[in-house]
Amino acid sequence: MAPEILKQSPYNQKVDVWALGAILYEMMELVHPFIDNNPMLLYQKILNGVYDPISKNYSNELKDTVTKMLVIEPAQRPEIKDILSNEYFVSKAKSLGLINELAPLIGMQVIGSPQENPEILAMQKYLIDDLGIDKDYFDFSRNNADGGWAKDVETISGFCYNP
Repeated sequence: MAPEILKQSPYNQKVDVWALGAILYEMMELVHPFIDNNPMLLYQKILNGVYDPISKNYSNELKDTVTKMLVIEPAQRPEIKDILSNEYFVSKAKSLGLINELAPLIGMQVIGSPQENPEILAMQKYLIDDLGIDKDYFDFSRNNADGGWAKDVETISGFCYNP
């Protein structure tokens, strides 16, 4: 649980960055970053950012990223888009053949409108047919102040990696 939630402070998407940092830490070290049998001591460790350092088995870039994700102050944590567009993660995604899955999340190069690109049309069909997203969410002519959900779906379905 992120420090701001323990403090019952207002929070935003940075709690998800903190949670992802905790999950990555656990995947790397095979233990939770914050451990104590006493709940009050556990809360203090979380609130003070006290956890064992990540072992030397991992790259400095990966360790630094996880450490930044577990910073106590939410404003000092990286944005998820910055984490995913980090050269280290992009190169790993390329080497694993996952760049097409990563690209929409970080808004990599636009390669055409949904009407012009079969990949984008296929993504829209998948989102509508398989995930049950209402087809009206793909009406990008809606004039919402912030773009609303239609803008989010446009981001997901309108970007592909083009090497």
